[in-house]
Amino acid sequence: QAPGLQDFLLHTSILDRLSAPLCDEVTGQTGSQDTLNALDRANLFLIPLDHERTWFRYHHLFADLLRQRLRVGQPAVVPDLHARASLWFECQSMAADAIRHALAARDFGRVADLAEAAWPDWNTGYRSLQWLEWIQPLPLAILRERPRLCVACAQAHLNGGQLEAAEARLQDAERVLRPNPDQGTSRPTNPSERTTLAQLAMTRAYLAQARGDVADTLRHVY
Repeated sequence: QAPGLQDFLLHTSILDRLSAPLCDEVTGQTGSQDTLNALDRANLFLIPLDHERTWFRYHHLFADLLRQRLRVGQPAVVPDLHARASLWFECQSMAADAIRHALAARDFGRVADLAEAAWPDWNTGYRSLQWLEWIQPLPLAILRERPRLCVACAQAHLNGGQLEAAEARLQDAERVLRPNPDQGTSRPTNPSERTTLAQLAMTRAYLAQARGDVADTLRHVY
């Protein structure tokens, strides 16, 4: 194939599914719709995923080959390709894909930001355990400096019945928000921190209730 088409195939191989706007974003070029149409007509290992032929995927064996070639031949571009894909999926409000590509780019700060933003929807939708899988690869040093994320993580652990894990994350949050427990908070809190403190207290109450500790439950509620 022509060099331009080779690069298109290699660079878009990081994607589990392809659309023209997504491919434009990842490759940094335009004209992806024409390229996909040509690949489709040529039966070049491209499988349509809808009747409108707006979403495609590569045959899994072909995709594996392309990714191997990309890792060997152009390893330096791989993180940037995943970062571009992550940004596109975030703009489409597709949190799972945005986080997956941010993880592949090893941009853990971005993973933490996306996970924090996604938590309310995924908790409400009873998908907290899947959300929890996203942040498992995060280094503890990053997780522990984000009290809001720690509280969300504790709530997810509670939903899964993992009480000790929930306790550990609440302690991490408290170390940031209440570095001097005997004196309360050691610095003024902004609205976001006050909200996190309220969520922390609520989660403490749920944890106490799960442990059957009525007195501690009431203490955190009132």
